[in-house]
Amino acid sequence: MTFQSPEWFTLLPVFFVTGWLVRRLQLWRPLRILCLIVLVLLLAKPQLDRVQKGMDLWVLVDRSDSISDVVDQQFREWKKLLERHKPSRHDRLHFVDFSAEVIRADDNDMPSFSGKSNLTRSRLAVSNVLAGIQSGKPARILALTDGFGTEPFGDVAEKLRHARIPLDFRLVRPETPTDIRISRFEGPPRVQAGEPFVLDVELAGNWDTTVPLRILRNGEELDSAEIQLVEGSGRIRFSSRIGTPGAFEFEAVIAPPEDAYPGNNRYKTWVEVSGGPRILFVTKYTDDPLVQALRGQGFEIDVSLGATNLSPGRLAGAEALVFNNVPAYEIPNDLLRGIEFFVRAQGGGFLMVG
Repeated sequence: MTFQSPEWFTLLPVFFVTGWLVRRLQLWRPLRILCLIVLVLLLAKPQLDRVQKGMDLWVLVDRSDSISDVVDQQFREWKKLLERHKPSRHDRLHFVDFSAEVIRADDNDMPSFSGKSNLTRSRLAVSNVLAGIQSGKPARILALTDGFGTEPFGDVAEKLRHARIPLDFRLVRPETPTDIRISRFEGPPRVQAGEPFVLDVELAGNWDTTVPLRILRNGEELDSAEIQLVEGSGRIRFSSRIGTPGAFEFEAVIAPPEDAYPGNNRYKTWVEVSGGPRILFVTKYTDDPLVQALRGQGFEIDVSLGATNLSPGRLAGAEALVFNNVPAYEIPNDLLRGIEFFVRAQGGGFLMVG
């Protein structure tokens, strides 16, 4: 048990001295003593500590091709050091190997990684550990890695903050005479169908050369180029457009002429293409060019020629309302009142063009 305001316990000796000096208060009576003690305890705000004893340390061991040799040489020493410096017998160690897959390795002194080792999926490893942490027991994560992930970290940092679990890391980087890697590969997380977007690729290395790059979409080659590294860095951008909704995997692959660790030569990211929402489009033109432009962006357009006979029911399920060159006097009063409710209460969009 802990107390949020323990300073209130100083009242106990005050009550004792007061009862001794002012006998007529009769503070020595058992019921009055009990009431004073309960009052002090309530003021001190007692709290029950429900957290379990000890702490779980989850050790993420990077088994990707880029540092597998170094990990094999030093793993036993790392494990002995961690076990030797456990603060108490209630603390526990959990070892997790990861690369393209995540494998628990608690029971082996020198586990041999049996999964695919051509990727470094740090986000998957941390998410896997968060799912296995026991509720109510303190925990923290230690990552032994070279820091070169092949997938974006995404929302894992926010999940760690929400769970109040710290993530420590120890960089394991062997001396690499010739190493070139993809340091960043990003695209927008979500776009509309038919909307153009940009994929940004950055390379880093310790020598200057020309590196061939391929961009794959769902495993099929989409584009290719050559990047010139200047002072150890290079950058290129690709534009793309997808007309059908769905989730698409983009992968950047490089093939340097000399590279000691090919495990960091691939990087993946995902782009979600969502179908366009429904728009109620009120116009006076039979073949409105703005309608075709919106449909080209993937929106579902509900066209109404004029607003004379338009009812508020047409707003149901719409994301936005567009008036193109339609005067207010032609709009029914019930629809005008419905527009205000549609925008203010339902969060609908409203655009007037003319």
